[in-house]
Amino acid sequence: MNTTSVNGQEVEISEVAARFLSEDMGAGSKVEDYKNCDVEEMVEGCKKALNNEASEETIENWRMALTEIINLANKSEEQIIADAIRSSQDWDKDLLEKLCDLAGMSKEWKAADGETFEAVAFAAAEKLGVKII
Repeated sequence: MNTTSVNGQEVEISEVAARFLSEDMGAGSKVEDYKNCDVEEMVEGCKKALNNEASEETIENWRMALTEIINLANKSEEQIIADAIRSSQDWDKDLLEKLCDLAGMSKEWKAADGETFEAVAFAAAEKLGVKII
């Protein structure tokens, strides 16, 4: 897997999505450039850019890449942070702190200790409507 930055967070993306971004075939080279884009409209634009000379395999790869990229672009910052927290082996205190900041619970996070930080993190996740485990 490859990684890219989305809203300041490193996220994993497939090789086909990374290649699509690096080739700058669509709306730009960053995931955020694809917010609210339509997959099929983007595929048609790519076809036109190549004078309709793309193979069916290439077109299907564009479709897969664009679906992944657009889904990531439309995720909220809290969803991206929650995804990163869930994929981490251990609690990532920096990510948990960011989540608490987004939930308006910075004071509670700063006051938390080794016994209470999980309760604060879960309360922040609930407040934001995301899952962290």
